[in-house]
Amino acid sequence: LVPARSAEQALRTAQLINAASKGPGKARPCSVPLDLASRESVKKFAESITDINLLVLNAGVMTPRYHLTKDGAEQTIAANHLGHFQLATALAPRLKGDARVVVVS
Repeated sequence: LVPARSAEQALRTAQLINAASKGPGKARPCSVPLDLASRESVKKFAESITDINLLVLNAGVMTPRYHLTKDGAEQTIAANHLGHFQLATALAPRLKGDARVVVVS
């Protein structure tokens, strides 16, 4: 399941993953948007997810200018760190058996 800030971006990313995979390509775009810099978006996304076998936290943004999110956090810190923490914490109860969490920086 491939989330993104928009359904179009999720579809493009899933297509790229499937095209690059050596197997049948099973990445699916997620219809629920996910903006890791928004606490409300992370909450809504996490509520839409059920069982998880693998969680890869791979978001990364670098904004050249100082910018605060609606929640009052600096944009880069919110998307790259706070959002990952909130998402992993919210999804932890849905991790199945030997599920893994991978954090990429």
